Amino acid sequence: MDKKFNWSKMHSLKLSRAMMVCMFMLLIAALFMIPFMARWYALISMGEGVFDNINAPMPDVYNTTRTAGAIKSVDVTIPVTIMLYICDVLGIIAMLSLNTLLNNIIKENVFVEQNTQCIRAISWCCYFVGLTLLFFGLWRFSIMFMSFFAFFMGMIMRVLKNVF
Repeated sequence: MDKKFNWSKMHSLKLSRAMMVCMFMLLIAALFMIPFMARWYALISMGEGVFDNINAPMPDVYNTTRTAGAIKSVDVTIPVTIMLYICDVLGIIAMLSLNTLLNNIIKENVFVEQNTQCIRAISWCCYFVGLTLLFFGLWRFSIMFMSFFAFFMGMIMRVLKNVF
């Protein structure tokens, strides 16, 4: 126990659970907001991807005098909507697994098979989010960068699973 802040293991678990509940509620709320988020992203994004440039000539990357509206882009509203729904459902599954894991830790059931299954489920959710983002990267290459973080988080969870 940290005497300076009067912080215990139970306080830490309660904080983790509160953060998990907040994230779960945000994921549920996102289910209703995804169409609006997808339209907003389609309006502000100006990326290039494989599907953006099928019939377009190669861009002049050294031309810095582009004007607004000069870059034409494919509408990504539907792919973003699908991607967000897939990622949101996977996030909800991961949060439910995390809730089970935290419940077991609170009950002091740390090294049990159910915890290994929860961590495995979370890691697979991370991998599937990574694959979803990687596929969406065909419309916007910058999203492929985010897929790296999802894959990396999946790897970390796989290593943790091996500890259990």
